[in-house]
Amino acid sequence: MTNPPTGSFRRDPEAALASNPVGLVPLGWDRVPADLPEIARLGYEGIQVDGGDGAGWARALSTHSLRPAEVYLAIPCDVGGPTGEAETVREDRIEYALAAQAEHLVLAVNGNSVRDRISTDRPVFDDEGWERLIALVGTIHDRATDAGIAVSFHPHAGTWVETPDEITQLFALAPDLSLCLDTGHHLLGGGDPVTAISEYGDRLSHLHLKDVDPDVMDRLMTGELSGFSEAVEARIFCPLGSGRLDVRGVVAALDELRYDGWLMVEQDTMWEPAIESSAISRRILEWVCRDHGAHLNRKKT
Repeated sequence: MTNPPTGSFRRDPEAALASNPVGLVPLGWDRVPADLPEIARLGYEGIQVDGGDGAGWARALSTHSLRPAEVYLAIPCDVGGPTGEAETVREDRIEYALAAQAEHLVLAVNGNSVRDRISTDRPVFDDEGWERLIALVGTIHDRATDAGIAVSFHPHAGTWVETPDEITQLFALAPDLSLCLDTGHHLLGGGDPVTAISEYGDRLSHLHLKDVDPDVMDRLMTGELSGFSEAVEARIFCPLGSGRLDVRGVVAALDELRYDGWLMVEQDTMWEPAIESSAISRRILEWVCRDHGAHLNRKKT
């Protein structure tokens, strides 16, 4: 793999987080793209693009001064690595990202019923599985970065790359690969997001900010809930600042790193309307940054 053309992740120390774009993964928004004006009004500068026509998304976002922050590519896998359909998924999503003029391609392994269980005896990739995954990720990485799209890998709960040990193994095998840290999934995988930010340093190129309901997480870890899918149905994710995530610690670690990538707010499911949870999370992030001495740009609409 070659290094992605993403530029420097270092900034003027006096501009703590001031230039970071804040984006939204609009899960739960049922009327996107019709809701794009409302997303912009809340102060978001871009979104994860999915569904429909990529080129159409590029036009719609431009109309509302929003950016196509990312496209998500979930690689179908089993214990032996990428499955036969992975090549088709790869081509379709890369072409979609190019049409949408996406800034970032976020790679992950798809959900799997075998790995959905939270348990100590869950199966793991065999050696061939790791080799095949690394080869495919390398192909995607080079194809996308050659086209000017940054690439990172998103470890995800309920998949074959979830735990801190699995993340360590992946990034040891792919030294040029960047990390998309999802704070919620990292917590569920048994990691500490604050520690991960410091540990991966400049390999962190993209961030999904997600909080976790402590009560639902405890039910998952004790086996009361059968696995990640059931936990999602129980609304395991919650607005920023209302769960187990150390939002202050995350902001401090990002500031220490001088990270200047996207801050993507995400909440997979919610009890409240999506507009409310998205507004709360955006405001909490802004407040924590200000309290830390950092000042996010406030998008003017």
